[in-house]
Amino acid sequence: MELWGSGAWEHTRPGFAEVETGLLRLSWDKAAHRLDWRPVYTWVDALTEITDWFKAYQRGDDMGRVTRDHIGRYTARAAELGLPWAEES
Repeated sequence: MELWGSGAWEHTRPGFAEVETGLLRLSWDKAAHRLDWRPVYTWVDALTEITDWFKAYQRGDDMGRVTRDHIGRYTARAAELGLPWAEES
């Protein structure tokens, strides 16, 4: 709630959270070992970006621009961290 601010959020498909939780078994071990992948954002950074995106959507912003801006920030952060895929050639 701290990131969202005031108001409330209600899931549009009650009961789906329990199903979805059972499906989320993500591990980035393979990507880390085979591709030398590393996270770009902390959990707080990622949740902030997600929250900002949904706020922009609710405001009716140009979501193409918003999404490109988010990708740009993500790529810039990856370059700051020295991740090879984010380096300009």
